[in-house]
Parts: sequence; C-alpha cells; structure tokens
Amino acid sequence: MTPRGSRAYRPPMNEDWLAVIVGLTLLALVLVGAVPGGVIP
Repeated sequence: MTPRGSRAYRPPMNEDWLAVIVGLTLLALVLVGAVPGGVIP
C-alpha cells in the first residue's frame, strides 16, 4: 500500500474535459467573430 502523500499529482480534470472546454472556447470565439472561421479546420 502506498501512503496518500506519495501518489503522483493528478489534476482535478482529465484530458477529455480539457478538450471540451478548449473546443467550446474556440467555438465561442468564432461565433463572436474574434477568430475567422477559416483559421480553424
């Protein structure tokens, strides 16, 4: 058994949630007009 403090640091969110947040942010920027739609494939 490993003690609680010796575990590797695990971020509170996994990569899937990070990808969702980044995607929604890019979508919002395109819809607002801050980023032209042709920039994002």
